Amino acid sequence: MRRPLKTAVFALVPLLLLMVLLELTLWALGLGDPDANLSLSRGFDPRARYLVPVPDEPGAFLTQMFDKGLPEIEIPPKGERRRVVLLGGSNTRSFPERYLQKLLNSVAAAPGYEVVNLGRPGYGSERVVILLRQALELDPDLIFIYSGHNEFVEAGFALELVSKWPNPTIRSLFVGVTSLRSVNVLAGALRSPPKAPEGRRPRSQTFDGMALEQTLTFYDYYEQNLRSMVDATRNAGVPVILSTVIGNDLVAPWVVTDSTEGTAEERERADALAARARALMPDRLTRGLLPPLRLRQEDWGMALTPARLLEREAELADREPRSPPDLRTMQGPLASTPVTEGRQMASVEGAHWADPALWMEPVFAVLNTVDRIQDGRLTDDDRAALEQAADLYEQSLDVLRDQPNTLFALGLCHYALGDGGSAAALLQEAIDRDRAPRRGNRHTNGIVRAVAADLDVRLLDAEALFRQRMPDGIVGYEVMTDVCHMQPGAKAVLMADFAEIILREFGDIR
Repeated sequence: MRRPLKTAVFALVPLLLLMVLLELTLWALGLGDPDANLSLSRGFDPRARYLVPVPDEPGAFLTQMFDKGLPEIEIPPKGERRRVVLLGGSNTRSFPERYLQKLLNSVAAAPGYEVVNLGRPGYGSERVVILLRQALELDPDLIFIYSGHNEFVEAGFALELVSKWPNPTIRSLFVGVTSLRSVNVLAGALRSPPKAPEGRRPRSQTFDGMALEQTLTFYDYYEQNLRSMVDATRNAGVPVILSTVIGNDLVAPWVVTDSTEGTAEERERADALAARARALMPDRLTRGLLPPLRLRQEDWGMALTPARLLEREAELADREPRSPPDLRTMQGPLASTPVTEGRQMASVEGAHWADPALWMEPVFAVLNTVDRIQDGRLTDDDRAALEQAADLYEQSLDVLRDQPNTLFALGLCHYALGDGGSAAALLQEAIDRDRAPRRGNRHTNGIVRAVAADLDVRLLDAEALFRQRMPDGIVGYEVMTDVCHMQPGAKAVLMADFAEIILREFGDIR
C-alpha cells in the first residue's frame, strides 16, 4: 500500500511545481489579481463601472450607482485644490460635504480643498473596496473611509460563502481556490464584463437564522476588505484615513437567534428566568425599547423629499405643539449644540436634532421612555421591581451568556438604577452578540483600530471621541436618529473632527 501512495505523491510534484510557476508568472504580469477580480463571488463584480468618464470632458466622471431616488453625481476634472474623497454607506452619503469643505477652507491657504462624497446607502466593505479602486482614477489627494455599519445589510459574497458552505474548513478551502490567479484568469475569460454595477440587493433572510459562529466570519471578511483598501491606496501613493463608526447603544439587537451554547434544559431555564424578569420591568421604562420601535430618519422629519415634506407639514398642522425632553449634559463640542443649516444638517437651537414639529409619534414614545430611564426619579416600587428583574436577568446569564436581548434588558435595568458604567458595558456586549448588527460595534471598530495600527495609517477614532462626550459613555438619541444614522447637529460636530484630522494629515494645523 505504501508504494502506490509514494508513487502518487511523486506524480503530484511536477503538477504542483507547474502551478507555482504559473502563479508566479501571472503575478509578474499583473494578471488574475484576486483582490481586484473576485470573479467567482457571484456577488458584486469589480469589473462593473461605478464611475464612467464624461464624454468630451477629459478628467470628468459621472457616477452610475443606480440608487433609487438618489441623483448621480458629476465630478469635474481635478483642479489645483486638494481632493478629498469620502467612502462608506448611507452615513457617509448623508454627511454634509459642503460644510466639511467649508471647514477645511476656513483654515487652509489657497487653493484649498474640495470634497467628493461617494458614500452610498447600503454599501458595505465589499462594495466600498471595489468603488475605492475606481475612485483612485479621480486623482484624489486623500481618501477617507467611514465604513462598518453595513456588513450585514446587503446580500453579497460573504453571505453566500457562509450560507452555502457553513463548514469553516470547506469555506476556507473555497476562499483559497478563488485567491489563485490562474483560477481568476480562467473565470474572467469565461465571463463577459458587466456594463454597470448591480442594483442594491435586498437583505437576505439568511441572517435571521445566523449562528454566532457564522456571524463572526463576517468580521474576518470585513478585515480582509479593509486591508485591501489600505493596500490599494498605498500602492497608488494616496494617503488614507480610517475612522471608527458611531452607533446607538439604546437600540436593541437587530437579529437574535437561539443560542447554540448549553444544553436544551439550560436554554429552557435561561428563557424562563428572562421571561420572569421581563414581566417585572415597569412598562413606562420599556415602552418603545422592549420590544423596540425601529425609528427611521423620516420619523424625525429628515430625509424627506420636498413633496413629502409638504405632506408631513399638512398632516401635522392641527397637532398640539409638543416639547422634546431635555438633552443630557454632554461634553466638549457636543455641549455647545450649535444651530446648523443646509442640506441634510438643519437642526434647532439647544439640540442636535431637527424641528420637533415634524416628528412622528414613535419618536416621542421612544424619547419619553429614554428620558424616564435617564432622569433617575424612580418610585420605591419601580426600584424594587428593577432590582428584582436585574437579579433574575443575572441568573439567566449565569446559565447562558449568549443572550443578546437579556444582556440589553439588563443594561436598561442598570441604566435606570443609576449605574451607567455597568449599563454601558452590558449594552455593548448585547450589540456584540447581535447576529446581524446594523451598526458598528466592538468587533468592527476594533478591526479598524487594529488595521490602522498594523498598517501605520492615520486613524480618527470617532466612536471613542463621541463616547467621551456622552454621559456614562452611552451614545443615545441626542446624537442618533436610529440604530446608526446621526442627528444633524451631531454630523456638524463629526465634520469638525474630520476636518481637524485631514488638516493634520497635510500639515495645515499642528
